Amino acid sequence: MLTGQFRRGLVRTGVALMAGLLIAGSAATSASAAEGDTTWSIAPSSESGADGRVSIRQTMDPGVGLTDHVAVTNYGAEEADLLVYASDGIVAPNGDFDLLSADEEAKDGGSWIGFTDPASGQKAVDVVELRVPGGATTIVEFQIDPPATATPGDHPAGVVAELAGADSAGVGFSARVGVRLHLRVTGELAPALTVKSQSATLDYAWSPFQPSRLRIETVVVNSGNVRLGLEPVVTTAGPFGLLPTSTEAEPVREVLPGQEVALTEEVEVWPLFWITGSLNIVPTIVGDDTVPADLTTTSTEFGIPAIPWLEAIAFVLLVGLVVLAIVLVRRRRVVQRRRFAAAVEAHVAALGQ
Repeated sequence: MLTGQFRRGLVRTGVALMAGLLIAGSAATSASAAEGDTTWSIAPSSESGADGRVSIRQTMDPGVGLTDHVAVTNYGAEEADLLVYASDGIVAPNGDFDLLSADEEAKDGGSWIGFTDPASGQKAVDVVELRVPGGATTIVEFQIDPPATATPGDHPAGVVAELAGADSAGVGFSARVGVRLHLRVTGELAPALTVKSQSATLDYAWSPFQPSRLRIETVVVNSGNVRLGLEPVVTTAGPFGLLPTSTEAEPVREVLPGQEVALTEEVEVWPLFWITGSLNIVPTIVGDDTVPADLTTTSTEFGIPAIPWLEAIAFVLLVGLVVLAIVLVRRRRVVQRRRFAAAVEAHVAALGQ
């Protein structure tokens, strides 16, 4: 069950987070004094009330619809006017599940959903204007009607309950919470992750006694028809396989069909004139999903020059210091021999006199 709260007179954000679902709206600043709280929730439901499901999971044949329900509860003392509607699911930049903003039109699973207005009984309503008395719960029925042309696989969506309006000063606000819908159309499932682009750059260390950092930037697209997670693994090695490394990077929990995700991985390497490696994208199953198909790891290789400039400079300086030391030692020895020979000659000359 997801709960939202709005307090007049404060800047608030309606945020609901549960089982990977994040549906957020914003509330504008009000000039009026605080008049009370509005707290509401929306949860998967049967015809009689919330049934304990975390989300709504349905598998459907193309062109064959079905019916489900959500329960909208007003915990406040005063009645609340809420908007109930559906939209397509997306994954936000922070990795949480979200829905399209209220001003964006649903084109996939969210567009298949129509509601039955509890007040009038009218079916196939896009938006239900719901007035829920204080302390009461209203059950809202909705129909999911996938078209006959619906493609197999996952079509993420969600149903939200939004509190919207304006205060006495005319300042608008909105806040929404929602329930996630896992909609899957029957047919052949084809899980696939594809590397769309990749680049590798080397950031040299300032000290020859520290490794450099290899940065790999990659764009991965879910080119299949089911949602997947992914685990990146970076391997590197110098010439002839010298100093091999294998690094497991931060996993990505969920990538929806058609979604692109940008990855930036950094690993420590020693510049050995040429670094080769590969980025291995290991697909994973998300949550309680069932994917009756083989998951194939996608690998892309890369190579990048890694001239050990600092090491070379340090080596040249070291060699120069050694040569200079040898030259100075030899010169000192020559000077000492000359001085000794001169002293001997002077001593012999003194004896001869």
